[in-house]
Amino acid sequence: MSALIWGDRTLADAQKTGDLALEGDPAIAGRFFALFPLPPTADRPDAAMSAPTGTP
Repeated sequence: MSALIWGDRTLADAQKTGDLALEGDPAIAGRFFALFPLPPTADRPDAAMSAPTGTP
């Protein structure tokens, strides 16, 4: 399911390999994933910026 959500795999591929059993209209299932678009991936901060400073 994660691969379908992240767009790494198609519904057709998951059905063809037997990893997904779908009852009903595949077009409607495809539209379901379009209802919840993922936000853009955030940039990771530099390691230097996230390192703690000073000593306790």
